[in-house]
Amino acid sequence: MTVILMVEDDFDIFQTTKLGMPEYTVLHAESLTRALSMLKTVKVDALLLDLNLPDSHGTHTMEIMQAEHPEIPSIVYSGYVNGEFTEIEIIRLGAQSVVRKGHLDIESLKWEIHTSIIRHEVRGEWTRFEQLKANLDDSMATLKKEIGVP
Repeated sequence: MTVILMVEDDFDIFQTTKLGMPEYTVLHAESLTRALSMLKTVKVDALLLDLNLPDSHGTHTMEIMQAEHPEIPSIVYSGYVNGEFTEIEIIRLGAQSVVRKGHLDIESLKWEIHTSIIRHEVRGEWTRFEQLKANLDDSMATLKKEIGVP
């Protein structure tokens, strides 16, 4: 079963979201500090991340989460998007998707989670492909030099 960590300080929003997604295991952290602590021991498949938490505000929240856990796809789920910061800024910081609270029904949110996980996997595969290609290019250059091929 897919495990989602919802980092959200409003317990009612968490409960409503969790109840609408019985096919997922939805865990809760009410602060960035709590989420980072949980991620030391719990494996999750994706993060639903509010950007305005008791201990972190705005894009700083995404920056910290991305720095600590770039391997986990993040879906920003916030009411402050396009007010204080834009979706493009958040995507550039590493989020897979940005959802404004109250602008999506639960089925659409599940779709965002699903596609964000897939996008994150594809980006990881692409990065690994680029690394393999760079290694192959280096090996070919070394081989050419060793056998005297220009």
